[in-house]
Amino acid sequence: MDPFTAFGALGTVLIAVKQWSEQVLKIDQEFREDVREAAQKILAALNQTETYLKSGDNSLEAESSLSQAWQLASAALYGVNTQLSQLCYLKGEHWKDPSKLSDSEITQAGISIEQIKIAVEKLLFDDQPN
Repeated sequence: MDPFTAFGALGTVLIAVKQWSEQVLKIDQEFREDVREAAQKILAALNQTETYLKSGDNSLEAESSLSQAWQLASAALYGVNTQLSQLCYLKGEHWKDPSKLSDSEITQAGISIEQIKIAVEKLLFDDQPN
């Protein structure tokens, strides 16, 4: 192989590696944006739930709003964190009729406020670059 052909081949490889690395960085950035959006949704659902629990407003409208907030969080977590997405889905189902589950059943299902907070902290703070 003559030197010009070798340099041409090397140049082609370097261009391909550069394009690949740019794609990887773009995918990483898009995933980070998905995580950020999911975190905003779940933190909003947590905040709304804690406010509801403190207020004592046991209205069907408030519980329906909570169910919707948790379902939105579940959908935002799709593709980001399957386990947390499932927990949010269950939390949303719970708020459709909160009388169906006791406090111990909520804890056993892994959908207590504290359990969800721990899962969110892992999502937000584990394996993040400094």
